[in-house]
Amino acid sequence: MKQTYTIARIFVIAIVVATILNGSSFWLKRVGWLEPQLYEEYKGGSGSFRGQAFKGSDSFEQLTRYTYQTKGVWTAFKASKDVIFLLFFIVSLLLILRKYTEWKIRYFWLFVSIAFLFLYAFCKSLLQSGPLLSMAGLRSFLFLGVVIVGSWAACEKVFYLMTKCLVVLILIQLLMTPYEYVYGMRFFVSSYFQNRIVGTMLQPSSFGIVLVLGLIWYFTFSRSQTWLWWLTVIVSVLAFFSGSATSLFLLLFAYVAILWSKIDNRFRKRLLFGGITGSVFLFLLLPSLTGRVAIYHSLWGRFSLYKEYIFTGSGWCELMFGRGLGAGTNTAVNLLMDWQDSASHGVGNHVVFVADSTPLMLISQIGFVGLFMVYGLLFLAIRNDPQTRIFYFSFILASLTVNITELFPINFILGLLLARSFSIVKSNDYTDRAIAETTKPVS
Repeated sequence: MKQTYTIARIFVIAIVVATILNGSSFWLKRVGWLEPQLYEEYKGGSGSFRGQAFKGSDSFEQLTRYTYQTKGVWTAFKASKDVIFLLFFIVSLLLILRKYTEWKIRYFWLFVSIAFLFLYAFCKSLLQSGPLLSMAGLRSFLFLGVVIVGSWAACEKVFYLMTKCLVVLILIQLLMTPYEYVYGMRFFVSSYFQNRIVGTMLQPSSFGIVLVLGLIWYFTFSRSQTWLWWLTVIVSVLAFFSGSATSLFLLLFAYVAILWSKIDNRFRKRLLFGGITGSVFLFLLLPSLTGRVAIYHSLWGRFSLYKEYIFTGSGWCELMFGRGLGAGTNTAVNLLMDWQDSASHGVGNHVVFVADSTPLMLISQIGFVGLFMVYGLLFLAIRNDPQTRIFYFSFILASLTVNITELFPINFILGLLLARSFSIVKSNDYTDRAIAETTKPVS
C-alpha cells in the first residue's frame, strides 16, 4: 500500500539521520568544534597534542568522560534513536489495529516463549535492583518489538531505500574521518596509527561493524550493484583505519561470501580453502595490521569475562534464566556506573559491567535459555530466508565481540530483516493450504 510505504520511507531516512546525530556531539568535541576548551585542555596550550604520559593520567580519563557526555539539545539528538523505536511501535500498532496492514509472523510459539522469559527477567530486575536497571535492559531487546509489529515495513522497496540510505551514511563517514584522523583528540591509538577513526559511532569497533554490515546489506538488496566495487574499497579503507579486528574478520567473510555467490561451483572448494587460510593468516597478523601489540589480550579478555561474571558465584537458576533485565548491558553501565570508583550505584558489579559480547550480555539478562532462543531465531531466519544468510552470519560473527543488539542502527535493521524472514510463507505452505481448501467437505 502506498501510504504504508511513505511512512516506512520516513522511518528509514530517520534511522540514518539519527545515526549521525547520535555521535555528533562526541565527534564535534573530539575535533574541537564544540566546547573547544576540552580540545585546548587536551593540547595543553602547546599547540600540539600531548604525549603518552598525559594519555595514561587521571586528567585524560576525566577529559574522555567529558567528551562523551551530552547535555541540552545534544542529549535530545542522542535520544532520537529511542524515539524512533517508540514511534515505530505506535505507528505499527495503529496500522494493525485499523486494518491498514496485515499482521504476519511465523514461529509465534517461539516469540511467546521469549516474551514470558522477558517478563520474568523484567520483574526480577525491577524487584531486586529498581526500575532504572530494568528500563536499561529494554534497549537490547527493542529489535524483537520491530520483528513482532514491523512486517508492514519489511518489503523490497523499503529495503532498497535502506540500501541507498546506508550508502549515503558510509559516504558521510568517509567525508568526516580524514579531518578526525588528523585533528581529532587521540582517544584511540595504536603503535603506528596516529588516530583510530570512529566517525559518529563512538567506538572503533562499532564504526567498522556498521560499515561492513552496510556493505553486505548493499550486496544483498541493491538492484544494480553499480557501487559495489567502489563501496567495497571505501569500507575496506575505513575499517582498516578503525583498527578493529572484528571489522577485518567481517570484511574477509564478506569477500568470501560475495565471491561464493558469484563463482562457479567447481571453484568453491578452492575459495573455501583460501578463506580458511586467509582467516588463519589474518589472526596471526592482527598485531601488525592493527598496530595493537596487545590485541590478543583484548580477545582473550572477552573469554575471561564469562568466568568472572557468569561461572563464578552464579546458581543454576541464574545460569538458566539470567540475573534480570539490564545485567551486562552498555546502557546500564552508562546510567549506573561510577567510573571514578569503578562501581555501580546501588547495584552489584556482577550485574552492571561491560560484557563486550552479545552472548555474555544475553546470558547475564535471560540466561542460557534466552541465549538459545535469541540465536535460535537467527538460525530459523537463515533457514527461512536464504537470500539474507550472508547478513545474518555476519551479524552473528560481529555479535561475539560487541553487544550488537544495543548498536544503532544495526538493531533496528535486524528487526526489519527478521520481520521479513518470519513473514515469508514458503511454497509448501501455499500448497498445503490449497489442498486443504479443495478437500474441504461441502456442507
